[in-house]
Amino acid sequence: MNESERFARQNDVENDFSAYFRDVAQSLPGAIFRYVLYPDGREDIEYMSPGCEAIWERSWIDVRDDPAALWAMIEPDDIHIMHGSIELSLRTLDPWMARYHIRTPSGARKCLEGRGMPTRRQDGATVWTSIVLDVTAEEVAQTEIERTISLFNEIQKQEEFTRFSRGLGHDFNNLLTIIAGNAELLDDIELDAASAQYVREILSAARRAESLSRRLMRMTGGATALEPINASLAIRSMQELLRRSLPGEVAMDMRLAVGLPLVRVNRGQLDSAVLNLVFNARDAMPDGGRLRLSTRLEEVAAATDGGFSAPIHPGRYVVVSVQDTGLGMSGDMVQRVFSPYVTTKTKGSEGGLGLSLVDSFARGASGAVRVDSALGEGTTLSVFLPALEALGGDPG
Repeated sequence: MNESERFARQNDVENDFSAYFRDVAQSLPGAIFRYVLYPDGREDIEYMSPGCEAIWERSWIDVRDDPAALWAMIEPDDIHIMHGSIELSLRTLDPWMARYHIRTPSGARKCLEGRGMPTRRQDGATVWTSIVLDVTAEEVAQTEIERTISLFNEIQKQEEFTRFSRGLGHDFNNLLTIIAGNAELLDDIELDAASAQYVREILSAARRAESLSRRLMRMTGGATALEPINASLAIRSMQELLRRSLPGEVAMDMRLAVGLPLVRVNRGQLDSAVLNLVFNARDAMPDGGRLRLSTRLEEVAAATDGGFSAPIHPGRYVVVSVQDTGLGMSGDMVQRVFSPYVTTKTKGSEGGLGLSLVDSFARGASGAVRVDSALGEGTTLSVFLPALEALGGDPG
């Protein structure tokens, strides 16, 4: 083979390799590119695979002519991450690695992960042959995993607290039984009027405390059995407990419908859900206001998930609503209000599982929760529970 034939053969091999490289680059996920940084600070992109358009929403030609456009998309909080990673790789010639966020021209927020190998050219420029992947889905999945683990840990704490509360409730109830029993023995003895009055007050207080203790034990009993319940009657029996949970500057009125169908729920979970809704409304009115607790029967005409925390089917629903005159919520907060640890309280307050547990209770009863709120107009949270055919008694 003569010299010209060897030269031609070499060109063919190089062309074949270049074509092969382009095919590989086009088939790989993400974007492959060669980034050049000159000693005077100039920069250039010698090559970018077609994947750049899917990531940055810019064509290879645009990027080649204007590398600064890629920098402009990096979120301000992550600019220092990118600068620091490139400066470190430039100084040490170690591989470049960075994870950062961008905002594309369409407004999409993406998480990118880049890796590259640097080499120094004879003209002093440094060249990175790199790959950038869109890892947004991975980041979202990792966030959800972390939230799930956090929620699981919180539920475990709740269960431990429930067991402790249940045991404490039993001990407290035993003490009340002793107090009430001794007061009854005293009541059978002939006493002067003043002493007899004291004994009657002790008995009255002990019986009220026993009633409160039984209610608290039922709420922390951990039972999951469902039973037919009249929601208006159940809430009416909570009236004293609810009023005591509110500060003086929050006025509460009840509008409990009569003749409601029964609902099949766990009584303790219903009580807990109502308390959570009332506490949420109370916290939404730090300067005072009015809280309205109501029940009603409502017909849902079509299967829907619009405005509800979960899809519900057509039919009749008993609705338990708590309305407040607080500041209300933005549309974004309404979308997130049932997520664990999301809070509508002032900055520095902690979120919890309150409304998340209300949503869980409603779903467990084949219902859902609806939020009606706007900034400056207060909030109404309504729990929709499927109505049974049977009717219950009416609240007195």
